[in-house]
Formats: sequence, structure tokens, C-alpha cells
Amino acid sequence: MDQQSLSKLARFKAWHTRTWSAGWIGKAKIIVLWYMVIMLCAAILLGEKRMPTDGTLVSSDTEVVTRQVLTTSNGARAIAQRTLHDVYDLAQQKPQLQSVRMEFVMSSAGVKDQYGNPIKEDKPMGKFEWSAGELAEARKYRAFHLWADDRTITLYGAMLKQMPSGHLLRDY
Repeated sequence: MDQQSLSKLARFKAWHTRTWSAGWIGKAKIIVLWYMVIMLCAAILLGEKRMPTDGTLVSSDTEVVTRQVLTTSNGARAIAQRTLHDVYDLAQQKPQLQSVRMEFVMSSAGVKDQYGNPIKEDKPMGKFEWSAGELAEARKYRAFHLWADDRTITLYGAMLKQMPSGHLLRDY
């Protein structure tokens, strides 16, 4: 390590030591700081997974089941576009694929019921399914934006908003 990085590390360690020694308020500051860092990292790692990595492949030629966990900070239109893009990519990459099912789940993180009580478990929202004929149609298009135009993305976004807990999805 070079001298500058050692100096930054020493200042970081000294700040933690001074803050921790300052009493219960200092300890609370450090705990809150690290809690926020961990939660931010978890949100980044879990929040934006794309379909092939967060799904469960049921059968290589008949059906792909994917579960997407959404949060209230997600936008319905952005989710719809990402979902359609994932389906288009799967259709292009796997010509033998006959069926795709995308299941959506609302994460319990930060969600409250109609009485203001925090929800303790994730809530299933619903699913979209694409048949062999729909996937064959998607394969005919040379580019995603030709298959899923603005109107199609808006339609799927509206369908997401109509699912249970869909009203919690943020709009732009």
C-alpha cells in the first residue's frame, strides 16, 4: 500500500475510535452508519437482478419460471420494460423455449398495510405468461424496440399497477 492509502486508513480508524469512545451517542452514530452501508449494499445487490440470474429454470425447452422481487421504489414502467427485455432476450437466446412465466412479488421492505402496520412477509402480486406462439413472434423481430414499442411497455406497466400491491409501485 502506498503512503496516501495508509493515511486514509489511519484517519478512518482514528475517527471510528474517537466516535466510539464518545459515549452512547458516538456508538449509536457508528451503528447507524454501518447499518445504512449494509442496507445500501443489500439493496444494490438484490434490487436490480435481471431475469436469468434471479429466476428458476424449470425446464430448458418448455418453461422458464422467474420470480422478480419488487420494492416500492421501483417504477411500473421500468419494471415492464425490463421484463419484456428479459423475455425478448430469452426468446432470442433459446429458440427451443416454448413458454415463459414471470412471477412478481412485492418485497415487505418498507411496505405498510392499509392500517399503517409494517408487512412482515413478501406479497405475491401476479404473473405474466408468454406462450410458444408469442415467443416465436418475438423471435421474428431483429431488435427489442421493434417488438416492444412504447405502447406495449405502457400496457404492461399498467397491468403491473393493477396487480395486488401494484399501487405501491412508483410512477415517474
